[in-house]
Amino acid sequence: MIYQRTKLHTGAKTDILSVVKRKIKRLTRPKLARTAIPFNWTTDTSLIQTRFAKLGNIPIKDQGQSDSCGGQAGSYWLGVVMALNGNTTYQEVSAKSVYAPIAYPGGGTTDTALQNEIANVGAMSEGMVPSYPSPGVAPTETFMTDKTWLTPENQIIMQKDSNWQVVTIENDINAIAEAIRDYGATIWHIDSDFYQYDNWVSAYPQPTPTAPDGHFMAQPLVCMYNGLQAIKSFQSWGQVGDNGFQYFTTATFIGSNNIVDIFTFVPKYVPHPTVPGQLIPNPAILTWQQRLVNYITAFWNVLMVNE
Repeated sequence: MIYQRTKLHTGAKTDILSVVKRKIKRLTRPKLARTAIPFNWTTDTSLIQTRFAKLGNIPIKDQGQSDSCGGQAGSYWLGVVMALNGNTTYQEVSAKSVYAPIAYPGGGTTDTALQNEIANVGAMSEGMVPSYPSPGVAPTETFMTDKTWLTPENQIIMQKDSNWQVVTIENDINAIAEAIRDYGATIWHIDSDFYQYDNWVSAYPQPTPTAPDGHFMAQPLVCMYNGLQAIKSFQSWGQVGDNGFQYFTTATFIGSNNIVDIFTFVPKYVPHPTVPGQLIPNPAILTWQQRLVNYITAFWNVLMVNE
């Protein structure tokens, strides 16, 4: 399902207020403690690809003529990560259920709204809230923003997929690869010129001279591509690129200002290491307050050493 249209539909808001809110959120939200095990581009890449293959069939999404990329990326992320965490095959999560509650008038949504929806609200299964009006027919904005399904009963069901903590990932290829290895997948907001149709339906999109529009994408894989270390990302425009995937490297977007946010989600609570049945706050989550304390402590230690 590929549409020869003037501009590919995206949906990550880029207005001034959304940008300010995104930057404040990225500055203040928790980060993950970097793993003590650096990413190994041979063994870790193979591990990620092997476990991904075990998820089984993952339908490639097509947002059609809607601005629901946030819902599509959130659906991919939830489906992949919950299957990995549960050691099950992939079960389709409704992109419509992620997007409709947070869609803005005129289409699209913000980073902060998408993050809150995944972390605290949850989603429905595709079977309960279909993201397509009929099989093989891509959705419109009107279809994707319909909320007649959003009943009190369904809101309770949605909560089963929530209770995550959004965390910042650095715009660094090894940091992204480590997050995919350790937590299953990431989501990024990428800015570009999506009027560049041929470029953006290719397997290896290139940066454009201007970047007026934003797009959400989910990243479940790493690989080598044309001899370069690459992040392999889902796309949400049907069978574009490499069967619905695209490749991103440090020669194109990784590390550039075009990727304006990268994040993932981790459980807020994890099992106690020694007490069965008890949960504790996830120790991998570093709040900005803890990062400040760590910085001051490290600075103080340096002063003491140099005295």
